[in-house]
Amino acid sequence: MNFSSKGNTTRSQGMIFFLIFLFRLVWAVALFTHYANHSVNFFLYILTGIEFRQELKQALLDILRVCGISTSTTQIRGGSTTESTVVDKNVARVQSVPEPTVPTRC
Repeated sequence: MNFSSKGNTTRSQGMIFFLIFLFRLVWAVALFTHYANHSVNFFLYILTGIEFRQELKQALLDILRVCGISTSTTQIRGGSTTESTVVDKNVARVQSVPEPTVPTRC
């Protein structure tokens, strides 16, 4: 009996599986570096850009306010502080409520 052809088939199948694995690994690394390249800029801007952080914070607060999620912060625009206060008579405390800017829905 000649078993050499069976051994070669198993070896070639193993090589095919290895090449598929290698291709998928290289593809995953390439996708990771592609997405990392695009997303690292956001984190660099957050770490280094003071104006970017302020604008991002204001945009997120605007989104939360429009969606109806309560935020109790002081709103700073153009170097001046604008603040509205609401007195809760049941608890006897003063809350700082940002003034609405754009009346839209989520």
